[in-house]
Amino acid sequence: MRLYEFTTLLLEYKRDITQVKLGDKLVQAAERDENQDIDTILSSLEQIDPTKHKQYVEWLSRQYIAGQFRLEDINRINDVLVKFENAKRRMQQRDINKFTFRSLEDEMDKIYNVELEKDETDTADTTGTFPVVPNSKVLYNGPLGQLAIPETAAASCKLGKGTKWCTAATKDNNFDVYSKPGDPLYVWRDKSGDKYQFHFGKTQFMDARDKPINGETLTYFRTKHPVLSKLFKKAEAAIVSDPSVAYNYARYVIKGRWPEAEKAIVSDPFTAFNYALDVIKGRWPEAEKAIVSDPSAAFNYALDVIKGRWPEAEKAIASNPDVAYNYARYVIKGRWPEAEKAIVSDPSTTFNYACYVIKGRWPEAEKAIVSDSSTAYNYARYVIKGRWPEAEKAIASNPSAAYNYARYVIKGRFPEAEKAIASNPDVAYNYARYVIKGRFPEAEKAIASDPGMAKKYKMFLKTLNK
Repeated sequence: MRLYEFTTLLLEYKRDITQVKLGDKLVQAAERDENQDIDTILSSLEQIDPTKHKQYVEWLSRQYIAGQFRLEDINRINDVLVKFENAKRRMQQRDINKFTFRSLEDEMDKIYNVELEKDETDTADTTGTFPVVPNSKVLYNGPLGQLAIPETAAASCKLGKGTKWCTAATKDNNFDVYSKPGDPLYVWRDKSGDKYQFHFGKTQFMDARDKPINGETLTYFRTKHPVLSKLFKKAEAAIVSDPSVAYNYARYVIKGRWPEAEKAIVSDPFTAFNYALDVIKGRWPEAEKAIVSDPSAAFNYALDVIKGRWPEAEKAIASNPDVAYNYARYVIKGRWPEAEKAIVSDPSTTFNYACYVIKGRWPEAEKAIVSDSSTAYNYARYVIKGRWPEAEKAIASNPSAAYNYARYVIKGRFPEAEKAIASNPDVAYNYARYVIKGRFPEAEKAIASDPGMAKKYKMFLKTLNK
């Protein structure tokens, strides 16, 4: 349970529900994908999903977390899902949750008789060499096969012909994403014609179907192959000093500790925590001094590695309101007096602490909460569970908070806030519809300024006259 981001309550949309359920894991997955943020990831997954109500987004989220695809594969993934939607009526297994993305893609390839296009140069000649593709840098061309670096998208397409690589796609080609100075893309064509693609910076080692090379084959390439082992040795010498890449390489390629990289990994607290959790799979004493210097990393280390309180880190953790609240909630599982001074400095965190840790009113903190209109509304609704007169002046100044307070707390009109509410077309319309349940003359000028809201308001008034 990595809590990379700390979420508050009141999530009203499906995206928010998915974010709460899977947000921390999505952030972790994003480390492999250019550190995308959660909203970008979910927007992309919604775009991929071809269904009207986006019923596959959560499945897609889980596949993304499992490393079944990357966001750059958007067109390929969408194509698979469109095929599934069209074919599932005649399939015995129609539950998408019974498939991984790769197994679903294989199933669609069978149903639609998809075969990889053959490259006429896939078979080596009698000397075991392949023709040199223009604009490619050949590192080896001999009886074992050919190792080349494509230097243009056209060369990448030619070298990748007959594969499912996004770097070989004729549409939305991603060659530029992978071809970086000092971190190139490598293509190996085995003497048999089998193709493999390596990118060390992204820790991607793929076969022709764009699936990770199986562990046994990858280990052979890395340690014993006469040509490729030299490539891996050279690349490892470069990435051993990069904490994030080294961690991914240890986890996904070496699949175990990588002593030579640990000096670099320990220099980054969060990467050190990840390495302890995913690679060492237990405490890493040599890294704890570094981890404790970062409150978030220290909290996650206590939660997921130590699985309990970490006294040496509590001073650092207590200094950060969000992290302190989460430590109290998920590690201590109760009040943490030493951190309450820090927690109360942030209204939103104070509300969460009262709601989820104290599970009731926190009188000493109400002075801080009452100054923040949105938090004050949440505190009234979910902690006090009724009106909070002392906060109503602040709440009334915020149209959205005032509308919610009227609808869910007062459960009726909130006259003191109607001037503020009337200034916001969207909020005013909702106030008219769900609170007043009738016309709101004072807001009609503002509502009329927004064509969309004006249309909704007009339709709502028509229903009143029926």
